[in-house]
Amino acid sequence: AIDNGYCGVEIDTTFSTNRGLIASYNEPDNLIVPLLEDLISDNLDIKYWWLDIKNLNAKNAKKISNLIGDLSNKFNQTTFFIESHNFIGLWFLNTKSQELYKVYWLAKGPYKNNQSHILTPLYFVRSILANIFINPDFISMFHYQLSEKDFIWVGNRQRFVFTVNNIKDYERAAFFGANVILT
Repeated sequence: AIDNGYCGVEIDTTFSTNRGLIASYNEPDNLIVPLLEDLISDNLDIKYWWLDIKNLNAKNAKKISNLIGDLSNKFNQTTFFIESHNFIGLWFLNTKSQELYKVYWLAKGPYKNNQSHILTPLYFVRSILANIFINPDFISMFHYQLSEKDFIWVGNRQRFVFTVNNIKDYERAAFFGANVILT
């Protein structure tokens, strides 16, 4: 990331009861993937770490909070964005340390999340509840979900978008005011 001029990365992160936080897409028993702490230690030039915690839930939120707090204390020049779609897990996640931010992954509906569906009103209610109870610092969403009507979904929170893989999508995300664009 640094070699290409970027100042941050997004890492799929999983909580493993045996190993702590690992760089994995929801494979807590994978012994081959690196510990998140080792990955950060090997990449100290990266200032921003967007940690997409795949298995955050109410049961492990306290343990994950402690591990992330330890990382924040150890790497105190680093900013961590803790992202999850798990409403209850984020609610119980403690991000009181400096340079730790809570990011709620917003789904606007089922199936690619951007098409109207009979369940869309339920997703909207979930979004409102997340804004009230979780009170996230930021909202993340697929780039194609951005629209001029985002305020009703996210309020005035800054938006992170991901899966931007071409210049047209990048320009669209910038046009709609995305604050962080992940390519």
